Amino acid sequence: MSITQAALLTATRIELRDESSVTWTDTQAHAAMDQAVAEYSRHRPAQGEATATITTVLRVEPLTSWTITPPDPDLTIKAVEYPVGEWPPRYVRFDRWGDNLTLHTDAELVAKSVRILYTTPHYLAAAAWADLPATALYILAVGAAAYAMLAISSYNSNVITLHPEAAERLRSLAAEKLAQFRDAIAVRTPIQGLLRRPYDEFTQTDIVSWPN
Repeated sequence: MSITQAALLTATRIELRDESSVTWTDTQAHAAMDQAVAEYSRHRPAQGEATATITTVLRVEPLTSWTITPPDPDLTIKAVEYPVGEWPPRYVRFDRWGDNLTLHTDAELVAKSVRILYTTPHYLAAAAWADLPATALYILAVGAAAYAMLAISSYNSNVITLHPEAAERLRSLAAEKLAQFRDAIAVRTPIQGLLRRPYDEFTQTDIVSWPN
């Protein structure tokens, strides 16, 4: 379960009809991809769990006791299981303050395992997003294409010369794609990618239904 940066770049360029890199540089496309992944993460973050053995009786434990990959200040703890291994699982109330986790238990902690369930944004490492499902590739490509179009449509005439109405058409198409992307990541339904070439008159539209 992963998506490589190269695979998402290819899918994004197909969505943009810019396979030959005529309009967008790789740097511009990568920036748009990062925006799409960041927004995807806000709706569907990476999920993880970590277990540590608590050796102190204190109810306050530093988060460094758990091995979390990658270490992330944006980590959100969803649940704390203590002790681990019972059925049904026993989840305790907790508070996080800074880098410390406080467990609201009736009795002092004993030397038992504590498991935390958490979410983090999806991170690019070794040219891949390891926690992104492969089925999200085309959803992300639509979002990245939208952000790429929005970026280029905002350039002034000293940077790039557009068709007199191209900027407005790009913004309109980008808004359409962005709406599709946001709808797809919110409700987990198949989406339709509208594939149009930016400098054409946008009179021909190819509809491609991407699998979920």
